[in-house]
Amino acid sequence: MDIRRILVTEDPLRDKSEYRFETPAWPAFWVGPEHHEADTSAALVFRCTFTSAAAEKIRLHLSADQRYELYVDGLYAGRGSERSDLKHWIYESYELSSDPGEHMIVIRLWWIAASAPAAEAQLSYRPAILVYAEGAAHERISTGAAAWEYAVRPGYAFADFERNNQYFATGAQLSIDGTRTDGALDSGASGPWLRVKKVEKPALAYNCRESRPWWILQAAKLPPMYEASIHAGTVRHVEECADRNTAAIPVDPSKCLSDEMQKWQKLMAGDGAVVIPPHTSRRVIIDLNNYYCAYPVIDCSGAGASVRVNWAESLFMYDASASKRTSDKGHRGDVDGKCFFGFGFSFTAGPKQYAYQPHTFQAGRYVELHIVTGDNGLSLTSMSFIDTHFPYRFSAQFKSSRGELAPIVPIALRTLAMCSHDTSMDCPYYERLNYAGDTRLQSLVAYVSADEERLARKCMELFDYSRLPSGLTFSRYPTRTMQVIPPFSLWWIAMVHDFAVWRDDVTFVRERMLGTRAVLEHWLSCRAQNGLVSCPDGWNFVDWVPAWKAGIPSGGTSARGGFSSILALHLIYTLRKAAELETSYGEPLLAQRYLRDAAALAKSVRSHFYDDNTGLFADDLKHREYSEHAQCLAVLSGAVIGAAAKKLINRMLQQQELSRATIYFSHYLFEAFGAVGRADAILERLAIWETLPVKGFSTTFEAPGNTRSDCHAWGAHPVYHFFATIAGIRPDGFGFKRVIMRPQPGTLTAISGKMPVRRKHIAFDLSFIDGMSGTVTLPAGMNGELQYDGKRFPLAAGKNTFSPRRKRAKR
Repeated sequence: MDIRRILVTEDPLRDKSEYRFETPAWPAFWVGPEHHEADTSAALVFRCTFTSAAAEKIRLHLSADQRYELYVDGLYAGRGSERSDLKHWIYESYELSSDPGEHMIVIRLWWIAASAPAAEAQLSYRPAILVYAEGAAHERISTGAAAWEYAVRPGYAFADFERNNQYFATGAQLSIDGTRTDGALDSGASGPWLRVKKVEKPALAYNCRESRPWWILQAAKLPPMYEASIHAGTVRHVEECADRNTAAIPVDPSKCLSDEMQKWQKLMAGDGAVVIPPHTSRRVIIDLNNYYCAYPVIDCSGAGASVRVNWAESLFMYDASASKRTSDKGHRGDVDGKCFFGFGFSFTAGPKQYAYQPHTFQAGRYVELHIVTGDNGLSLTSMSFIDTHFPYRFSAQFKSSRGELAPIVPIALRTLAMCSHDTSMDCPYYERLNYAGDTRLQSLVAYVSADEERLARKCMELFDYSRLPSGLTFSRYPTRTMQVIPPFSLWWIAMVHDFAVWRDDVTFVRERMLGTRAVLEHWLSCRAQNGLVSCPDGWNFVDWVPAWKAGIPSGGTSARGGFSSILALHLIYTLRKAAELETSYGEPLLAQRYLRDAAALAKSVRSHFYDDNTGLFADDLKHREYSEHAQCLAVLSGAVIGAAAKKLINRMLQQQELSRATIYFSHYLFEAFGAVGRADAILERLAIWETLPVKGFSTTFEAPGNTRSDCHAWGAHPVYHFFATIAGIRPDGFGFKRVIMRPQPGTLTAISGKMPVRRKHIAFDLSFIDGMSGTVTLPAGMNGELQYDGKRFPLAAGKNTFSPRRKRAKR
């Protein structure tokens, strides 16, 4: 039997089904357990045996609520369902090459009750699966037609965990009672099997004229996630420790059982086993030497042994004078003297060999094993990890005369990979939520580093699905809790504009423009008599500036009838982006209206917020607060242009008493630097990223100070600027049919690299000593222009060579 995931471009039976409420779109049924309680989580296994009279190819489509693992004849085949919402529920498609004989399909299902709690990003109706096999295999395999059975996997439970005064949204932890687990049942063999219950008829999004508002199906958007079984990690500490509250116990190197380190290291390398005697405890801390998202798999036996597998991004400093763990993490590579606070999953080992693993991937750099054995000891035969993330193929390269920039690229791209799964995620450790502000920056990095659009495309659709009657989108989606950040709705529009510029899919852009118009109508409805916009209701988050409460700038609170220059300038910026979309792909008259609104609002902003004494835009009407955010948005929005814009940025750089952009909003600061020809200032502001390796980071973090998250992909944006601002490579108009290259090396004397585009690359190797010299190579079918030092040079497909003396391209 051979099985592979496939992506389908058309729903099965699309041309044949005439949908009515009584007649399902597919001749199959959602099926599930006979009894279901909404507050009870479930770990279930479903099975179906079928016979192939001869070799055959079978195409089947599978969905589940909430998450499934698929096995065919004992071989792992894939997992899902890809996350979305109930009105856009995803099914995956598989193609089986079946040999003659009897075969078995097994589906392991996880369903976490909201009260457990479920992951914030996991929407759900009830536990169920749907399998539809096309053609002659339908009666033998489809749920509702074939003889499917299910069983409850005994010993699986879910519970909440200590949160360390932080916001976690990843859902409940799994605990497994291995004395009750049944490996034979897991594989579909012996067990107390029950007949499934028909739960619901399938409904497809394209022809759903009448249906209940859940499980409206559409085909998977994304390829299978990258998965690879690996052995990784360096054992940093082993000690005797019976106390389960290890989070309060600093690592004491004097207690390290150094004579055991080697056998534990062999276990991690896949080259040995570890046997722990009865009535013994061990605390083992493993450094994975990089950030991972992975399913740990522990193969062991030993009835009654308690094993906890916790993960952490870093250990925390310990205050000996107060005898407590602090919020400071210190150097991320240090272990000694620090406390391990984390979460993961746990199990009580059974008497038989069993491979224990959690229901969802874990994230971080460090793993702590806490083991207490009973009367039988514990035999650990293997510990491995299933590494997983979105299957990016990074091919971008960037080098420069400044060696400190080199480590930024691999660190940023590792962060992007760890924050990319079946949705974009702000962070894999704490939330796993698809936020519009984060995802815009992650998508830009994906465009320039991997020529990848699929995840960005899906996330744009998700935000579109989330739109409220007001017109605004959710700030994050999918989510079980409504949260509205009005500025993030504007960043979603910018994300659509980015897609129009960097990719070439007019139909997709036009489909999103119904939503972009709705968002703008809500914002424009907030116009006040003074010509400004009052702040919309919601969380008007802009940046994690330490002096701003909850990331909201002065004047940004709607409850007080606030007026904020930052939010107004952001709206102007977005109106002009939307006008470009409407001019090319939509309604030119609407574009004219957007431009009129933008010009009128810009005039009011200049009148109310520009301060002649400081030469800057104030954040608030009383001119008490100033920020880099207001100045850079004044430039990017076109509220100031030309020499005035450059003067504003230069004045901003001279001021000391300003709220500074942190990691996230530095993207827009860097954009403003590039817009006025001050990319040299980008290099000066990269110190945070340049010091990441020195401080032990393998990923970019969330915010300055004692940051919560060590892996936040909004901090990967310098990679975008290496290519789009410093090398100056940007599309010349929508669809990236031409390239415009405006290199701004600043203090760099040389830059080289390649940026993927159209499955090929734009390559550059340029020196800036006594002018510009070097080469720029464009892929076949592309041309454009290079602008440098006030001069323009045509770029043709192939290699273009430049000389500092001749200063023109030669072929």
